[in-house]
Amino acid sequence: MRQLVLVAAVALSLLASAWAETYEAPLDARPVGEAKLAGPVKVAKAADAVTISFAVTAATDVEVAILDAKGRIVRHLAAGLLGKNAPPPLAKDSLAQQLTWDGKDDLGKAPAGGPFSVRVRANSGAKLDKQLGWDGQTLGPIISIVAGAKGELYVLAGSAVGQGRTDLRVFDRDGKYLRTIMPYPDSTPPERAKSVGQLEVDGRRIPIVFNGHGHNLSPLTVAMPRQNMAWNPKGWVVAASSWATPSEHGLPRHLLAFDPRGGAPAGMSFVGPELRPPTGITWGKGEGDDPCFDHLAASPDGKWLYYTPSTFYSEHAVYRLAWGEDHGAGMEAGWFGFANRPGGDDTHLNGPAGLAVDSAGRVYVCDRGNNRVAVVSPEGKLLGSIAVDDPEQIAVHPATGEIYVFCKQAPSGDRPKDTGPISMDEYRAWKARVAERKAKLPAGRPPKLVKFAAWGKDAPKQLAKLDIDLGVMTLDGEAKPPRLWTATGYSLKAVDDKDGQLALAGELKVGNGLYHPGAVVADPAHGRALLYQLSSNFKIFSLDFATGAKKLLIDGVSDIALAPDGSIYGTGKFGASQLLHFDADGKPAPFAGSDSNVVKMPPHWIGGVNLGARGMVVGPNGDIYVMRPSSEKGVQSRVDVFGPDGKLKKPAIVDGLGIGDCGIGVDAAGNIYLGANVKPKGRLYQPGFEDKIPPTSWLCWAQWNWGERPAPWYYSMRNEYLYHWGAAFKFGPAGGAFYGRGSLEYDGGAKRADVASVENAPASSMDCMSGYLVNPVKVAGAQWRYAGMGIVPSSERQWGDPSCVCMTSRLSADGFGRVYMPNCFRFCVEVLDANGNLISRIGRYGNPDDAGPEARFAWPAFVSVGGDTLCVSDSVNRRVSVLKLEYSSSESAAVP
Repeated sequence: MRQLVLVAAVALSLLASAWAETYEAPLDARPVGEAKLAGPVKVAKAADAVTISFAVTAATDVEVAILDAKGRIVRHLAAGLLGKNAPPPLAKDSLAQQLTWDGKDDLGKAPAGGPFSVRVRANSGAKLDKQLGWDGQTLGPIISIVAGAKGELYVLAGSAVGQGRTDLRVFDRDGKYLRTIMPYPDSTPPERAKSVGQLEVDGRRIPIVFNGHGHNLSPLTVAMPRQNMAWNPKGWVVAASSWATPSEHGLPRHLLAFDPRGGAPAGMSFVGPELRPPTGITWGKGEGDDPCFDHLAASPDGKWLYYTPSTFYSEHAVYRLAWGEDHGAGMEAGWFGFANRPGGDDTHLNGPAGLAVDSAGRVYVCDRGNNRVAVVSPEGKLLGSIAVDDPEQIAVHPATGEIYVFCKQAPSGDRPKDTGPISMDEYRAWKARVAERKAKLPAGRPPKLVKFAAWGKDAPKQLAKLDIDLGVMTLDGEAKPPRLWTATGYSLKAVDDKDGQLALAGELKVGNGLYHPGAVVADPAHGRALLYQLSSNFKIFSLDFATGAKKLLIDGVSDIALAPDGSIYGTGKFGASQLLHFDADGKPAPFAGSDSNVVKMPPHWIGGVNLGARGMVVGPNGDIYVMRPSSEKGVQSRVDVFGPDGKLKKPAIVDGLGIGDCGIGVDAAGNIYLGANVKPKGRLYQPGFEDKIPPTSWLCWAQWNWGERPAPWYYSMRNEYLYHWGAAFKFGPAGGAFYGRGSLEYDGGAKRADVASVENAPASSMDCMSGYLVNPVKVAGAQWRYAGMGIVPSSERQWGDPSCVCMTSRLSADGFGRVYMPNCFRFCVEVLDANGNLISRIGRYGNPDDAGPEARFAWPAFVSVGGDTLCVSDSVNRRVSVLKLEYSSSESAAVP
């Protein structure tokens, strides 16, 4: 069944502009099949023209095509939503249509391959056909693990490309995938999802986008640091939130609570006690170079949480926090030890690390700088210690009290001698000194896992040892024999405590799924999708529609586009400024008139930063359209057109783009569709969101001290609904330009191009604002703008650096001028006709476990249409959805 909401759109004239912005006006949802063709299609030929007549029973969208004898389209005659804004050549405000075909193909030539027929289809929809690439056993870099009730293992994993994405999955005791709880499933009830952050739009609850760059749908989860999470015995997971990285700067730090089914535990808020107040913007990588390792443990009654951070400087203290559904929340300063005051006596610690709590409430602290495990009473008094070199992580068996300590030597000088925070410049200088010293150090003590007897009157004795290195660990105390899970990088291994020995017992079976799917190209003629994995370092993979098999096709490209003849064009690695050509098998194919498949193109970069490709497409005539970030004369980006021979044919056909603008399509008539983040004044959001987003008094914050705002908006550094939410634009074959988006930062002092300044715009241009409302922008040559494409990063690179702009999206256009536009903020793909009318929305929110006939998306950023096949690359759900476009009514007739 096709699950679509069909709505009409109304084109509104804005100011005295020569173009219009379209807004959708929702109608009642209509069941599939309500609108259909009212009878057979009539075809008559007179002289050199063919007249085509048909009617529909109710207002809907239609498609009219001329087919050859093999059923291939030779002419995209018309498609769109009938009504007062029906795109030409369709008649407006009429259910009966009469069209004329001049007997030519899309290129204006006499077509080959007859006899020909007319096909008319009405009431479009989309049916989910298959999912490619998802495998629950395929994990990103593992950040943390913790064992919960019934031996379930919770695995917090990050992004293979380091952009800030995190997810939380659950595995059974044998390492088999069970479910994903971050992002939470769509079935999560309101009482558990509300505090995570939700909006209600068109009667549906959807997650809030807290960070577009990191694709984060839960607050404070961008690039979460390495940590030992805690299992609260009352039945939930506790983690420490994000800190300052290139993805998000200066954020506050809090505890977070995860229900084992997703969302927050019943009666609790997802965001808990504050660990650190906001720091404000930290620039560049922020704390991203800091080897942070947070440590958490819970008391046996679940009332108390113990926490200590381990960074390039240590606070030398363990903190105790109260947090639960039946008592207050807050952090006690220096529950044991003293912040910034190291020592080795009965009241001090020196570089505390791992924490554990036994059944009596005693707290075990890896006092790394003192080569001991300090054992502390629930009242905060030192009871004694266990001598052990280099203790880093620890677990205590809840029944036997036996103690497991992972030991790993910290290289000399691994930590600054400062007793407090230092500046990033001081840190970098210290880091360089440490690297120099490390090169001269002799080999250190090897890492090991050591088991000790339970705490008692005498110092516990060592019972077993295993030489092993690991990143994080956790104890499954319910398992028999006891099982320790260890994780390093992408690897997850089990260690069993059996017969007095610690021994490796197995490894989580790693899947062959997708790590971070990016740009996708539908290639139904070859039964496949072509995929650029953002984690693959310039590699293009083929995903077979029939088998799902993944195969490396091309190496060394940053973007791809499919030509009408089935060959493939690409751009070279970042900074290479190359245009490349391959055959359908991925082998180098020379450009026309050349013996090479490589041609040099104008600079395809900006400011020396590897910001990545922004989109390319091949038109019906073989011309190659490339969105080209550049630094020429203060212009951030532009669209260039190259001929099939690789030679520059139409430079800057659309000029003055922002560095974050992305996604491009071309229809059979040569019209250009692309994504850009500029907005008319007073119309900032897609309809349906205006009253859901922060008020104008503080809508453009860029860090936590810019204006007071309530939760959940307090937990985002930026207003993502401005910063990362753009629009689809249509330009005619002649193109157009954006004025006023030039970059002072990257122009090198050269004379700026006209489009860099808003003062040079034609008088008929549309008045807009830049994506984050910093600068005035004028747009010339655009026929319409449709709000809702995303993500499209804002491009104000002059006023600060609130986020990297590397993560983007892609739209797609078919020969009829229908645009398939990604909308990550609405978790769907929106289908527009050539006049900017909204035909339908495809899909809805869901995580990898959500089932049903409708497509489910958590980040549908990359879209490609080929014939009746639609491919959607979902970076969060780590899969490519393949949908079949279909119609409730279809009729054909032969051309006389």
